[in-house]
Amino acid sequence: KDQHITEAHRNEVEQALITANKDYAKVIFSYADHGFHCNERASYHPKAAKEAWALSLAFLQNNLQ
Repeated sequence: KDQHITEAHRNEVEQALITANKDYAKVIFSYADHGFHCNERASYHPKAAKEAWALSLAFLQNNLQ
């Protein structure tokens, strides 16, 4: 639902990660808008925020070892 970050923007970041040979996880929350993790915004989406936080922690734990 995010109108601020376009598919072209996402592709540019992904290509930079590939070029730099960096590990990354590509996850799109189709049901959440920009800023869904900020509980002070109208776009706050608790379910997406909880899922994104868990995925972020898992990614960091698996890649910082």
